[in-house]
Amino acid sequence: MGMEFRQKIILKEAMSYEAIMGLYTRSKTFINCILKQDSKGLFFITNEESIFSKGDVVIVYSVDSFNIAEILDANGLFNEHFYADQDVFETQDIWPDEALFIDHMIPSSDNRILEICSGNGRVTSHLCKDGNTVVGLDNCLESISLAQKHQTDLLSYVHADAFKLPFEKDCFDISCCFENSLGMFLYDEETIVQNLIEVSKQKVIFGLRQVNDSTQFIHYYASQNGYLEFGKVFSHDSFEVILNNLNESYRNCIAAINYYPGLARPWGGEQFFVVLDLV
Repeated sequence: MGMEFRQKIILKEAMSYEAIMGLYTRSKTFINCILKQDSKGLFFITNEESIFSKGDVVIVYSVDSFNIAEILDANGLFNEHFYADQDVFETQDIWPDEALFIDHMIPSSDNRILEICSGNGRVTSHLCKDGNTVVGLDNCLESISLAQKHQTDLLSYVHADAFKLPFEKDCFDISCCFENSLGMFLYDEETIVQNLIEVSKQKVIFGLRQVNDSTQFIHYYASQNGYLEFGKVFSHDSFEVILNNLNESYRNCIAAINYYPGLARPWGGEQFFVVLDLV
């Protein structure tokens, strides 16, 4: 029976977690997840101990982690529905470790700063501090449309592709990519890192996620409206593999690599930060 990677189901009878997995997932080797709707209409991730009753609304994801096109389709669906909520800009804020990192590592003023994968501007506005000029860039039109409602003289947003940055060489002092957004590019992170080095004069900053020190694990985040976003997670070693795969001219632009610890996230994994000092 042909099945899509995401199915929404109203259970006709009480079922176990294992029974739902067996009936609605495509392969045990895929990334399989069951989301269940609560009494408030919000969805949450379940596990083997979860109880499912007749009439429960569940969403079953069964995604081939080796099928990049399928993962990108799932992430596109996530973006389309996540940013459809007009209140999302108001309900999100930066994490405490991000606030501390920005406080210590981002200059107070007089710098030009780029954040790619800026989404709805959750982090971007905080980069302005006391007078930095900041540009947020994202390829998701829904998120940029939300963010542009909050533009200022120092803060602007651009709808563009991080694979084809619309900026000249050394246009920014610092470029950033937070909250494991580099993992959304899956197996072509090198191009993104090179693009950020190309447009930056001083530093390139990444916020990455580590799960059990895995180098090839695809992790996911669940939104409360029932959609999953998939991305690659990193370790110090796996990130340095990416740097070693850069073209020589870009590797030679890196004077130092510095790592800083972050905090755990509710959906799993720990954040860490990387700062590339450029020559």
